[in-house]
Amino acid sequence: MNYTTSSGAPLVSYCIPAYNHAQYVEACLKSILAQSYPNIEVVVIDDCSTDSTYEIIRSLDDPRVRAHRNLVNVGPGETVNRCILMAKGDFIAVSGSDDIHFRDKTAIQVEHLLANPRLGAVFSTPAFIGPQGESLTRDQHPELPVFPAFNAGRDAMFQELLRRGNFLLAPSAIMRRSVVEGVGLFDPGLIQLQDYDYWLRIAVDNDLLVVDQPLVQYRMMLNGSNLSSENEASRNRHHFELSIVFEKLAAPRSAGESVEQVDARRVLMLQALEHLHSRDVLNFRARLLYGQISGGVDEHNGASMGAYRQLISDNAIFSDRNPLVDFTTKLLRHARKTIGRKT
Repeated sequence: MNYTTSSGAPLVSYCIPAYNHAQYVEACLKSILAQSYPNIEVVVIDDCSTDSTYEIIRSLDDPRVRAHRNLVNVGPGETVNRCILMAKGDFIAVSGSDDIHFRDKTAIQVEHLLANPRLGAVFSTPAFIGPQGESLTRDQHPELPVFPAFNAGRDAMFQELLRRGNFLLAPSAIMRRSVVEGVGLFDPGLIQLQDYDYWLRIAVDNDLLVVDQPLVQYRMMLNGSNLSSENEASRNRHHFELSIVFEKLAAPRSAGESVEQVDARRVLMLQALEHLHSRDVLNFRARLLYGQISGGVDEHNGASMGAYRQLISDNAIFSDRNPLVDFTTKLLRHARKTIGRKT
């Protein structure tokens, strides 16, 4: 699609799932409609709110807003996917219905996307606000999440996402439409890590950029109600969903992807598992990925023993003190048996 203004500005579609945010949704939408960027549409879907959220959305008299309401509650993941499918823009932005966007946000991010065709998505750092819009600082609230401006190239970004977990701010994201069409929609089966899953899928083949200035006011409820708030339920859900995210990421993405490419990604994932999981979960995931990697060796007759040895040494993740040393020993033994020494 190519919806441009007379000035040539591509259309940016803001996709907003809304649920029970009567107190916040009007300010959110008005901050988007007040953007300095000249070509914007807003696709907002109410997910069967029990308050007046939908009525407030409908009351906005602006032709750039397309308001819809789900017949039944389907959750935020499915709702944002429906927004994306309705979007007409060359660029797709996502936002919560309680966040506030600074006036020049869209213009700054689109400028980066137009200047660098390798960029799949552009993010920013946040300014934190509380329930009443009050400014929150890390000095007052050291528990606030960290969203650093990490920019070090495609490979480094992918590895850092694996190692650190999600540090990209979802309501700041503007993505290239072609990238969204390539990776597909958000996984609605994930509650807490659907954003992380999506950024990883984009980062495999695209550069990501984090603008080093706050372009969004990100609202924190400070009572544990944010999905990512740190508590026991959140930690349990995080570990469960992380295993799902990594299983999907470990699978070949296309028939044209080489076994070495797939296995390089899996080795990086194993390194990340050391940091993100308990030992028991690590061992379970290591066995799962070992089976997938060794299966790939079986299927790839052109692979060489040296390629796998180099793959492991390049990533420098195995040593005598590393709990995954048994994994690499078994992998190399299997590779040697299956494909022989072809170097």
